[in-house]
This record gives sequence, C-alpha cells and structure tokens, in this order.
Amino acid sequence: MYEIRGKLTGPNGNTLAVCTMWMTEAATGDTKFITMYPDKESKNDL
Repeated sequence: MYEIRGKLTGPNGNTLAVCTMWMTEAATGDTKFITMYPDKESKNDL
C-alpha cells in the first residue's frame, strides 16, 4: 500500500489537503487507486 498526500483544487478554487491510498497487485504489477479522504493531519501547509 502507498499513501500519498497533496493538495486538490476544485473548480470553485477551494483547495483541500487530501490523502490518497494506492495498492500494487502482486499478480499483475498494476497500481490501483483505492480511496481519497481529507488529510486532517496536514493543517493545509503543503
């Protein structure tokens, strides 16, 4: 599993710190997006 944190800017111009989770399948080597949620730990200082 991989956790990636960053900022996401919406069409209204608001920016939100987010955390995304990704996983790489052992059988195929494909990396797939699992989920994204607000990153409350970042304090929007990215």
